[in-house]
Amino acid sequence: MKNQRSVHLSALAPALLALAILAQAALVPEARAIYSWFQEGEDALLSGRYQEAVTAFTRSIEVGEDSKAYYNRGIAYRRLGNDKAALADYTRAAALAPGFADAYNNRATIYLGQGLYAEAMSDCLRALASKPDHKNALNQLAWLYATAPEDKLRDGKKALVYARRAVSLSRGEDPGTLDTQAAAHAELGQFKEALATGEKALRLLKSQGGEGAEEYEARLALYRKGLPVRLASEGASETPGRHPVQDAVPALPPGRETPSREETADQGPEAVARPLTLQTGAFQNKALAEKRREELKAKGFAAWLSTRMDSQGKAWHIVNVGHYDNMIQAKAAYEAFTEKTGLASIIRKSGGTPAPPR
Repeated sequence: MKNQRSVHLSALAPALLALAILAQAALVPEARAIYSWFQEGEDALLSGRYQEAVTAFTRSIEVGEDSKAYYNRGIAYRRLGNDKAALADYTRAAALAPGFADAYNNRATIYLGQGLYAEAMSDCLRALASKPDHKNALNQLAWLYATAPEDKLRDGKKALVYARRAVSLSRGEDPGTLDTQAAAHAELGQFKEALATGEKALRLLKSQGGEGAEEYEARLALYRKGLPVRLASEGASETPGRHPVQDAVPALPPGRETPSREETADQGPEAVARPLTLQTGAFQNKALAEKRREELKAKGFAAWLSTRMDSQGKAWHIVNVGHYDNMIQAKAAYEAFTEKTGLASIIRKSGGTPAPPR
């Protein structure tokens, strides 16, 4: 009987193998379609063609659901101003990949802007449960603990703990995390410390271009009066407030099968061959941009400058780091750069339109 079973199984083996091969062959076109549409969506997202990105990621999802496709489509929707659709996509991405910290953080940012502070706090905590050193989630959570309008949501001690961790991760070189720490001090009634930290944040912000300085100054005025910062119930600060920025680095395609296809811009031979770079500062003052570039070179980074005109005809001097062949390399460089310097950066095309801001 044992020998008979062996014979029967041996006879079945070729048939089973043939079925497996046929099944795999049937799946290959589907996998290729998912990857192709994902790549088209990623290219459009990096180039700022957000509606095209939405269309491509939608087609990728129609072939087969993937958390990264939903996440990236959510970023595109955010750039188009469609927070409702972005919220749905971040929610689906988190459902498909429960440990997707960036999806929770990005959803928290939308909740924060809508005045849904308890929901935002819950999502920040979910992000940190998956990734304890997620700087943006730490910063958002600290901001909420320090400034939420409802007494039951605020906790100055927790705000200070989370804010200090975010400052530490940014090595004290991110004005946004220092600004949040100042708000935490104010919530605890430590207005001397709030002023000192807030003034440091403002100086650092101005050294990096100064965008948003009026908001920082408005909060400093509150601290001088012995008042903490409070968010309004409709989702905006009662002073000219800001919401800590979200992580919006596009996710990599499903798997790591091949590099991303990228259109290149004429930025010299190296840039043509290696189309992506990291942008880590935009300054109207060229001297400040040059200073940042030299500081980064001193730390061993291949920093370089480019110039871009905005819609009002103003020149912006962009500080960039490196040239990378594809999104896999660029995202690895982004993570290493953040770890070593604590500075904010975004992935963009060399000489092209920046990727969505983080």
